[in-house]
Amino acid sequence: MSTTPLQGVDGTNSIIRPVTPTKTRPARSPTYSCGTLPKTVTVIVDERSQAVFEIPETHLVHLLNTTSPETVSIASRDTTQPAKPIRALYLRTTNLAAFTDFLHWTKTGHILPHATPTDTPWLVEHHARRYLDALHLGITLHSIPYQSLAITSLLDLGPYIPYPEDLVNPIFSSTAHFHSRDHPARQVIVAIIAAKTCGAGKRRVRHGPRDRNVERGDRIESGTFWKMYDAFVEERGPECGWPGCVEEVVR
Repeated sequence: MSTTPLQGVDGTNSIIRPVTPTKTRPARSPTYSCGTLPKTVTVIVDERSQAVFEIPETHLVHLLNTTSPETVSIASRDTTQPAKPIRALYLRTTNLAAFTDFLHWTKTGHILPHATPTDTPWLVEHHARRYLDALHLGITLHSIPYQSLAITSLLDLGPYIPYPEDLVNPIFSSTAHFHSRDHPARQVIVAIIAAKTCGAGKRRVRHGPRDRNVERGDRIESGTFWKMYDAFVEERGPECGWPGCVEEVVR
């Protein structure tokens, strides 16, 4: 990945191109023969809204190995009618918007419905946050394909994210229970930050919020991040460029 897109973020030699993740082939819904419908699983999302979805079983196969459906009473829209029991996987704390992105992926192979316009910093950051939500949901659902696409999409967006340091805490928190401390998402965010900060004329790693009580980013809390960052810079420095794909980063 060249450094030209990074210049576009800074406003010089600007080349504005919407970012559509293309580094890996997305995991699409399976193709079914004419007249054949996929076997689905009923999923209830968010304890407050209790939104009901039918998801092809193939996308939840690993979750079904560890989680069993339960009977849930769903309130009827007709207040004169009693609650209706439904047998479903119940994701009580899952963000409804994040699950809607997951549903979109099961149908299209893409997490977001639109490409990211790189000339709009706040929208770049918003899309980056949605990819983080996708990563977190992929971990919750034990979906390796969905996690992989979220990580690849984040790397594609990396050159345009003004301060990727804001993403360190949520990524390290989401991957805290991974069997290895070096979850691919951690390695990718380290590589993105190193590309922004390691080399002549580049800024230093920003430790805390840009504008206190305004920006969402918190002070980087993870000592593991610093160990990984130092090791990455020692190996790839003194000039860290943009990796062309996730495979160049993940070990």
